[in-house]
Amino acid sequence: WMTRTLGHVFSAWHRAIIFERSHREAEAAAVSQQEATKALAAKEEQIVALNERVARVKTNAQSKLATLSAANQQLAAALEAKEKDLAAAEVRAKQLKQSAGVHGKRELELRAQVAEVTELHRSTVTELTKARNSAKEANRSNTLLEASVRMLAAQLSTALRALTTADGELSRARAD
Repeated sequence: WMTRTLGHVFSAWHRAIIFERSHREAEAAAVSQQEATKALAAKEEQIVALNERVARVKTNAQSKLATLSAANQQLAAALEAKEKDLAAAEVRAKQLKQSAGVHGKRELELRAQVAEVTELHRSTVTELTKARNSAKEANRSNTLLEASVRMLAAQLSTALRALTTADGELSRARAD
């Protein structure tokens, strides 16, 4: 009698323990899956932010490169104009020297003009030097921008790999 009565109680108690364990395991799996989903969402947000940052840097780099290109073109045009002015001044100075020998009265005027041409030559050389230095600096800036773009691309690649890993973990967690 005792066995028949107590057997059912122990059997029901055993089933309740098994049910409680399976319920706890299911809850733990659900919590784990939620955490994995949150982590994946956070990684996706980081990747979106990195993509936006790369796009901004790329846009900024392209605009700066366009600005530098325009500045280089203006600089080249200015250099050509100065070189033409210098060549014209040298021709004028030679003509003045030749005519100075022929014309005795105008010798003082010619010397003044020669001094003016010499000063123009010096200022042109100074501007050419400044222009070359500016072009070198523009090239350095271009190199720094390219390095920044490469660094951000590497960060994006790392984030994508992390996202792929997290996606795989999430898939395994869902399968379990």
